[in-house]
Amino acid sequence: MYQNWGKLLFMHWRIEPKLLRPLIPPQLEIDTFDGSAWIGVVPFTMWGIRASFLPAGRAGIATGGRGIGPQPLQAKDRQGYQDPDAA
Repeated sequence: MYQNWGKLLFMHWRIEPKLLRPLIPPQLEIDTFDGSAWIGVVPFTMWGIRASFLPAGRAGIATGGRGIGPQPLQAKDRQGYQDPDAA
């Protein structure tokens, strides 16, 4: 798998393990550091994602006139699109 990551932000909050316990399945142990549990959120952007056996580039592999891999999003493929020519 090939991919590029960027624009990462690491956010962490200290929380008491007893407050977190009701939210975690009982078979899982809550890891602590210095007596506190931590919640982390890491938003990021990925691009250039492809299987390692596929060539790089936007076109992908041509098969029967269509490419496999990233394709431009057409207006008709967007959620909520309404064809103006539809009766």
